[in-house]
Amino acid sequence: MQPDETTQTPNSQTESLVGVSKLEVTKRCLDVVEVYRRSEHKSSNKVVATHDLIMALSASTPELSNPELNDSLRSYLTMLEQHDQAILDAQGASGPEEAEVKENVNQGAK
Repeated sequence: MQPDETTQTPNSQTESLVGVSKLEVTKRCLDVVEVYRRSEHKSSNKVVATHDLIMALSASTPELSNPELNDSLRSYLTMLEQHDQAILDAQGASGPEEAEVKENVNQGAK
């Protein structure tokens, strides 16, 4: 099947058959990652993003073998994890300095 060909798959929202190309699935998955990056990074946001990734990838399941689907999902979940780690690293860079300043202020008050 060529990359621009579509596959007829059931859509969970409409229960009708919708043609979804691999390119469209990739775009949907990248959109999910971008929405997560802009979110508040709560656990519920990650759950929703994971669900949305699975739904997007499942739309192409006839074209993807189980190993391909798992590898694709793993790649997108890694993107989410890398973003979370970047946020933690950025907070960690300012976190200890802020804690040290607070500690020094508290020591001066004694």
